[in-house]
Amino acid sequence: MLKEYPLSEFPAPYQIAYALAAELTDSGVIEGIGGCSEQNLAGQFVRDGTPTFFYEFDDRNAPPLSNSIPPGYQDGAGHAEELAYMWPSFTNGLSFYAELTAPQPGR
Repeated sequence: MLKEYPLSEFPAPYQIAYALAAELTDSGVIEGIGGCSEQNLAGQFVRDGTPTFFYEFDDRNAPPLSNSIPPGYQDGAGHAEELAYMWPSFTNGLSFYAELTAPQPGR
């Protein structure tokens, strides 16, 4: 894991958390959510002749899905954080849409 996700590539003081999150996200180990598992599923659709599309949400300044992010932790572009951009009514109990800045889509 450290060869593919070297700690030196991630900011202090959360290098281990960032490396682990990157590996878990890429691999799809948790609930099948992640890059590799989605690519495999899309490949199956394409082989069956089904038009298949991907998108990547990469706004690293998106409002977080939780109020419990530790100080200094950069949440990045997390799973489902794009929902507030598409549906202003999406709140997950928080005021995501209100937190979007002018340059962010949906605002």
